[in-house]
Amino acid sequence: MICVPKGAEEIYKIAAREDVKLVKPGMEFKIKTISVKTIPAYNVVAGRTHYHPKENEWVGYVLQAGGQTIYHPGDTDRIKEMKDINGLVNIAFLPVGGTYTMDAKEASEAVADINPDIACPMHVIPAGNNNAQIAAQQEFKKLVESKGKTKVEIINGKGAFD
Repeated sequence: MICVPKGAEEIYKIAAREDVKLVKPGMEFKIKTISVKTIPAYNVVAGRTHYHPKENEWVGYVLQAGGQTIYHPGDTDRIKEMKDINGLVNIAFLPVGGTYTMDAKEASEAVADINPDIACPMHVIPAGNNNAQIAAQQEFKKLVESKGKTKVEIINGKGAFD
């Protein structure tokens, strides 16, 4: 099953496929043994709102399977809807790109809203490509781990955590 928001099915030329499910914020459904909930994904910071406008109804996903809950927000800023999943998420992936999405500080504040067990910065990988990416990951890790219980795992670009 491929789940995509409105417009993406045309971009990826998959609209005619039977295994495509169009989604929008606020949906809940199952794909075999995986429970899926869609969460809005959009920008709120001035200068970024045109990248991911709320009216596009793009989404992030909360996936639950095997006793674990994972949040993949997609391209987004820190948004109020993140507080709705506070304490429900084991692993949260947070975009820390800083251009089209949150920077390390904003993403660390989103972690406080979500309160996951583990947070993984994304959109700054593979690590080692440049010093700015490494610095963003390390800043995110320092900010998050100084605030509370959430542990930060850095994806090393080779399919493993450091």
